Amino acid sequence: MKVFVSKSFNHKDRDINLYFEQIMKSVGIEIATAEDYTGETIPDRVERILHSCDFLVGIYVIRYEDSSNKKIVTSQWLMRETFTAHGQGKEFIALVEEGVTDIGGMDIDKELIYFKRDDIIMLQEATIKFLQALTWHGIIRGKRNV
Repeated sequence: MKVFVSKSFNHKDRDINLYFEQIMKSVGIEIATAEDYTGETIPDRVERILHSCDFLVGIYVIRYEDSSNKKIVTSQWLMRETFTAHGQGKEFIALVEEGVTDIGGMDIDKELIYFKRDDIIMLQEATIKFLQALTWHGIIRGKRNV
């Protein structure tokens, strides 16, 4: 199974992205991102790569605050990638940084896995839940709890 990782390319988010990517790689998941230069437009590249993947994992980090609505949102690109995956019928797991209050409405019927990059206990809890979600979706093998 190939998983598209929707993530921020901001350097300050590199450590948290690598953390979750290394978890996936360590259990044998092939991951893909849209960060390599291809000469395509970004939307075309994202759509093409997403089409070749079976699943999406979104790492929704704090991006900016919408002061008019008192919201802290994630990157518009991450939301766009998630909507594209959803439109292609792909399932996804949402890893959401504590404090993000808006991921474009994709949380309506979805359980979100919250993490806080500077809180080791919360990060451990998110890691366990992430592994449970990967197992539940059949991306990794293990006992699926019902």
